[in-house]
Amino acid sequence: MVLPTSVEFVALCRWQVSLLSKILGASGVAVYLAEDWGGSDRQLTPVIVYPDPPLERLNLPALPSSPTAALVPTGLPPTPNQQQMVLPLVYEHEMLGLLVVSREDHPWGDWERLQAEGVAHTLAIVRVLDCRCQVQELVQAQQRNTLDALLHQLRSPLTAVRTFGKLLLKRLLPSDPNHSPVASILRETNRLQELLQQVDQVLHQEEYLSLESAPPALLPSGPPESCHIPAILSPLIDSAQVVAQERQQELTWEAPAPLPPVRANPTALREVLSNILDNALKYTPPGGKILVELMDETPHVILEVSDTGPGIPAAEQARIFLPHYRGTQVRDSTPGSGLGLAIAQELVHHWGGEIRVFSPGRLSQLQSSGLPGTTVQVSLQNHA
Repeated sequence: MVLPTSVEFVALCRWQVSLLSKILGASGVAVYLAEDWGGSDRQLTPVIVYPDPPLERLNLPALPSSPTAALVPTGLPPTPNQQQMVLPLVYEHEMLGLLVVSREDHPWGDWERLQAEGVAHTLAIVRVLDCRCQVQELVQAQQRNTLDALLHQLRSPLTAVRTFGKLLLKRLLPSDPNHSPVASILRETNRLQELLQQVDQVLHQEEYLSLESAPPALLPSGPPESCHIPAILSPLIDSAQVVAQERQQELTWEAPAPLPPVRANPTALREVLSNILDNALKYTPPGGKILVELMDETPHVILEVSDTGPGIPAAEQARIFLPHYRGTQVRDSTPGSGLGLAIAQELVHHWGGEIRVFSPGRLSQLQSSGLPGTTVQVSLQNHA
């Protein structure tokens, strides 16, 4: 694949040509890049020529035994009175092009040749970086197109599941034991639809981060407002209890009434609570217990999720909130991306709250489970 030269690479070539002309007194400078034409038949195309003579593509000679040996490209205008240096642009034994420097008055000295070789080496490195950036942009564009197609394909089955769920829910009485699981299915499909919309927005945003910008958020959060944790937590508990029952786990929760509202974004807070509950379910073995507690400790509301799982070694607790970090206790035995707690911490800190992890956990300290367990504590400010 032949990649074109970028505007930045051409600008660098112009700058280097200007230096060779002013500092070394070169009367003629040309930068050629190699192109692939019909497999092994390679040619040279001028990128920068000073002082702008009309030059065509040149045949690229075979690589010499030494990459630093002088090369004379076929097709250059005859220059009987010029002292000429023809230097290869070589990177890791790959010929990328040539730098041709000439002048009429006197031969080149060793120091001048060394400076010209430095320019050739710089141009070779920058050309490689330029090509890598272009390849990366092509790969990213292809990935974005693929994700666009996948998102489009996901919307149809998701819409079908939501429709079937709504029809089924209409046929169930509130007293039916299947009413709650079906309602949970509809809530989760709504959550999936929101997440797909966020993915779509991220894929098509046209604002690119500058070097001075803050790193992008793991999960965007809307503006904080007044939220009631029990109202957000209750449907999540209903879904979690269905999962816990299937895994032979015991999940209970306790909340005083009433609790003051907290300062958070409702959609993002649901994601925080869901991630913490998912972790507790995932890492608690069959027969284990999970306890969810809400406490009013003005001016904060405290949420604690405790489990009787394998726990987190003390040496790893400082890194557990790093993106993609997974503890050695569960790295090989339990699937996961290591993003749940990182996302939760980022969102909670955005609202001025605090999230901490304790292991051994509170539930294991109260009961003899045989495993240290973990307690995740989230502290959120009361909304005045």
